[in-house]
Amino acid sequence: MPFWTVIYSHAYLPLLALLTVACAFLGDATVRRASVATLLAMGALWLVPRDYHGLLWPAIVTDSILVSVLLRLSIREPRWWLLAMTALQFINLLGHLAKALYPEMSTLTYMIMQGSGAYPQLICLSIGLLLAIQTHRSTTARSVTDWRGAIMRGTGDTS
Repeated sequence: MPFWTVIYSHAYLPLLALLTVACAFLGDATVRRASVATLLAMGALWLVPRDYHGLLWPAIVTDSILVSVLLRLSIREPRWWLLAMTALQFINLLGHLAKALYPEMSTLTYMIMQGSGAYPQLICLSIGLLLAIQTHRSTTARSVTDWRGAIMRGTGDTS
């Protein structure tokens, strides 16, 4: 296995864990829920031995649960980065369907289909975190400006 493949496959879970910690401290509720759900699902999949010669039933169950959790979050809080994460996870789930419909699929193809959406999901989650930080900062700055503006106008209304 090439060196970059080892880095690609072994760096994902630690990066996701670091991003989840950042989301816990800096993100809003939606970002926290999406990151924790993804970390739990990927952590559970990390424990399962992977044999890509047949269907990965634990991965199918875990991916289905993650799709449903992300879909529920997407319906409650429609944000484009969350919709993109949900779509990527659904495409991952469709990879299992492709393997079920075509069992002669090569092992490498199935592996690529299962791993190709991982880093784009990290990017979507990172964008969600950055947008949450930006929203928080702009809301905080606006409330400080409004407070000062009310004092300067002499209205006394600081609500």
